[in-house]
Amino acid sequence: RAALVAGLALLAFTFTNHFWLAALELMVLGFCTINTVSASNALIQLMVDDQMRGRVMSIFTVAFFGVAPLGSLAAGSAANIASPRSTLFVCSLAIFAAGVYVFLSLKRQAAERRATDAQTPARAA
Repeated sequence: RAALVAGLALLAFTFTNHFWLAALELMVLGFCTINTVSASNALIQLMVDDQMRGRVMSIFTVAFFGVAPLGSLAAGSAANIASPRSTLFVCSLAIFAAGVYVFLSLKRQAAERRATDAQTPARAA
């Protein structure tokens, strides 16, 4: 859900011309970004087997910190070619779309898990 709010906060920032409103929107964006990253980290660690956790987390870290500079380069180039406002608009839509995809995927996985749990007979203690 934080990714959805982050996309909306960036979209609002895209069209803001007032400093204090922009600062508030960026504060919400930062909070949502930190929330999303920490939730992703926790989710990965909970879903991965113990013997693979270190390997998976190293790949996650390299992917996360290695892709960020490339994304910054791409966004800066796009802002130079088009405009900063249009680049932020496209980025906000991409973040929101990714948030919707992840939210619906997690919701579907939870429904499948509940259906599987309902079909599995409970063990007697």
